[in-house]
Amino acid sequence: MLNSYSKKHSGQPLKCFRCKRGVVLDEPCSPEDISLDGLDNPNYGWLQGVFETDNDLWGLPLRGRNNFYATGKITGFYHSFDLAAAKAKVLCVSHAFKPVFKSTPLHDKFVKSTLDRVDGRLQGTEKMYAKAVLNSLSGKLGQSHPIARTSNFFAYSTVLAHSHYVVSSLFDRCQTEVLAMDTDSIFSFNDMSKKWFELNEGEYAIPIIMDVKGYGDLSFFRSKNYLMKTANDWVIGRHGWQYWYEDFLKMFDGSLTELTTRQDIKHTLLTRVTEAKKLAKGRWRTKPVTFDLEKIKRLLKADVKRERANYDSYGLVMEKRSQSSKAWHYEALLSQSENLLGYPRLAGF
Repeated sequence: MLNSYSKKHSGQPLKCFRCKRGVVLDEPCSPEDISLDGLDNPNYGWLQGVFETDNDLWGLPLRGRNNFYATGKITGFYHSFDLAAAKAKVLCVSHAFKPVFKSTPLHDKFVKSTLDRVDGRLQGTEKMYAKAVLNSLSGKLGQSHPIARTSNFFAYSTVLAHSHYVVSSLFDRCQTEVLAMDTDSIFSFNDMSKKWFELNEGEYAIPIIMDVKGYGDLSFFRSKNYLMKTANDWVIGRHGWQYWYEDFLKMFDGSLTELTTRQDIKHTLLTRVTEAKKLAKGRWRTKPVTFDLEKIKRLLKADVKRERANYDSYGLVMEKRSQSSKAWHYEALLSQSENLLGYPRLAGF
């Protein structure tokens, strides 16, 4: 069956507009001051308490070695948009906080640049510059290694949680099974290309529009590693694939049991590869490598962010089968012998 790859091409600006008037701070408030209703809800905030969800498509986020979205009863400190995205029940609240804003003259300039880009009024380098500013804004707000002058975790959590709520809302509107996702994209059996709704922030309105980036047969291995063969081209995600592009295409039908390729070795600023560190920064080279079937399967093994009976993605492609998954239940996640979250454990447990 043919699959549709639908991508959201607008909406990110409103997440940043929600941090408008500059720096978002927090102050204590009553839990009744925080509302979980609506993407345009101005009464958002943060709640410390106990929450419960059974939303398999979008659970409550757990930050650890990897990010998990779990179901069950969870104690934590959550943004109201994350609670709304997970359709969580509020069982108990111990503390509540609401945002406070400080004005900044840069906000109006940022809004104009971003809306000009969304509405197609920017071209060439101006369009590229506006995109770079938009992307770097959220990154600088969330910078933690090291903490910078621009770091603002309350603002960053608003940007991130609101994006979760938007995508969760799009999942609800998908008329067929959601097969997979990639950041702001949905893989499913139906065409989701259209304007779905608008997000409003006072005088600003941002349309949420989905485009179809591909329609064809899909081999989905793991997060950000997939191949969709369309009628005339490929739609590809190959995050972390250090080998030649053409050889990644050979993974599509599962017919390969041995691969001879070349590995890119690059000395980037944050590289951890010993061979790369022997090169001058910015330099790279390639070396020939050969993988047997076991190595190929390890490279494409499904990640553990969701629970599934079979994590051997390439083996499933070889057998022309698929494997569904489900969100981890919080208690089941903590009870795994492998510490998947990377949380500290008491000695003897």
